[in-house]
Amino acid sequence: YVRNISDGNYLGLANLSLKKDCIFEIEANSKEGTAKFEIRANSPQGPILGIFEATPQGVWEDWKTYTVNVKVGIQPVQHIYIVCKHTQPN
Repeated sequence: YVRNISDGNYLGLANLSLKKDCIFEIEANSKEGTAKFEIRANSPQGPILGIFEATPQGVWEDWKTYTVNVKVGIQPVQHIYIVCKHTQPN
Protein backbone atom coordinates (compact mmCIF):
# COMPACT_ATOMS: atom_id res chain seq x y z
CA TYR A 1 0.00 0.00 0.00
CA VAL A 2 1.52 3.26 -1.17
CA ARG A 3 -0.21 6.62 -0.84
CA ASN A 4 0.29 10.31 -1.59
CA ILE A 5 2.43 9.59 -4.62
CA SER A 6 3.30 12.62 -6.76
CA ASP A 7 4.70 13.30 -10.21
CA GLY A 8 8.18 11.80 -10.48
CA ASN A 9 7.82 9.54 -7.42
CA TYR A 10 8.45 5.85 -7.94
CA LEU A 11 8.15 2.47 -6.29
CA GLY A 12 11.02 0.00 -6.75
CA LEU A 13 10.75 -3.81 -6.75
CA ALA A 14 14.13 -5.52 -6.41
CA ASN A 15 15.54 -8.89 -7.45
CA LEU A 16 12.66 -10.07 -9.65
CA SER A 17 14.68 -11.75 -12.41
CA LEU A 18 12.04 -11.45 -15.15
CA LYS A 19 13.15 -13.37 -18.23
CA LYS A 20 10.05 -13.16 -20.42
CA ASP A 21 7.03 -10.96 -21.03
CA CYS A 22 4.40 -11.06 -18.28
CA ILE A 23 1.28 -9.36 -16.97
CA PHE A 24 1.19 -7.10 -13.92
CA GLU A 25 -2.03 -6.42 -12.06
CA ILE A 26 -1.88 -3.16 -10.15
CA GLU A 27 -4.55 -1.62 -7.93
CA ALA A 28 -4.56 2.17 -7.99
CA ASN A 29 -6.82 5.10 -7.21
CA SER A 30 -6.92 8.77 -8.02
CA LYS A 31 -9.74 10.82 -6.56
CA GLU A 32 -9.77 13.60 -9.16
CA GLY A 33 -6.78 13.66 -11.50
CA THR A 34 -5.54 11.16 -14.06
CA ALA A 35 -2.03 9.81 -13.50
CA LYS A 36 0.13 7.88 -15.95
CA PHE A 37 2.41 5.18 -14.53
CA GLU A 38 5.44 3.87 -16.41
CA ILE A 39 6.84 0.45 -15.58
CA ARG A 40 10.60 0.70 -16.14
CA ALA A 41 13.48 -1.76 -16.13
CA ASN A 42 16.38 -1.59 -13.68
CA SER A 43 16.14 2.15 -12.80
CA PRO A 44 13.57 4.96 -12.67
CA GLN A 45 15.07 6.21 -15.97
CA GLY A 46 15.37 2.75 -17.55
CA PRO A 47 13.56 1.46 -20.62
CA ILE A 48 9.76 1.51 -20.44
CA LEU A 49 8.30 -1.99 -20.24
CA GLY A 50 4.65 -0.98 -19.91
CA ILE A 51 2.34 1.98 -19.22
CA PHE A 52 -1.06 2.42 -17.60
CA GLU A 53 -3.24 5.38 -16.59
CA ALA A 54 -5.11 5.55 -13.30
CA THR A 55 -8.40 7.31 -13.97
CA PRO A 56 -10.32 9.34 -11.38
CA GLN A 57 -12.75 7.34 -9.25
CA GLY A 58 -14.32 10.34 -7.47
CA VAL A 59 -13.59 9.04 -3.96
CA TRP A 60 -10.50 7.66 -2.24
CA GLU A 61 -12.22 4.43 -1.19
CA ASP A 62 -12.82 3.05 -4.72
CA TRP A 63 -9.76 1.30 -6.13
CA LYS A 64 -9.50 -0.06 -9.65
CA THR A 65 -7.40 -2.98 -10.90
CA TYR A 66 -5.29 -2.27 -13.98
CA THR A 67 -3.79 -5.04 -16.09
CA VAL A 68 -0.50 -4.13 -17.76
CA ASN A 69 1.36 -6.18 -20.38
CA VAL A 70 5.04 -5.97 -19.48
CA LYS A 71 7.42 -6.46 -22.42
CA VAL A 72 10.76 -7.66 -21.05
CA GLY A 73 12.63 -8.05 -24.34
CA ILE A 74 15.98 -9.80 -24.78
CA GLN A 75 17.77 -8.85 -21.54
CA PRO A 76 16.49 -10.25 -18.21
CA VAL A 77 15.11 -7.57 -15.87
CA GLN A 78 16.42 -7.58 -12.31
CA HIS A 79 14.50 -4.62 -10.89
CA ILE A 80 11.18 -2.95 -11.75
CA TYR A 81 10.34 0.69 -11.08
CA ILE A 82 6.79 2.04 -11.27
CA VAL A 83 7.18 5.76 -12.01
CA CYS A 84 4.29 8.23 -11.55
CA LYS A 85 3.72 10.87 -14.25
CA HIS A 86 0.68 13.07 -13.59
CA THR A 87 -1.26 14.01 -16.70
CA GLN A 88 -3.92 16.04 -14.85
CA PRO A 89 -3.68 17.76 -11.47
CA ASN A 90 -5.03 15.99 -8.39
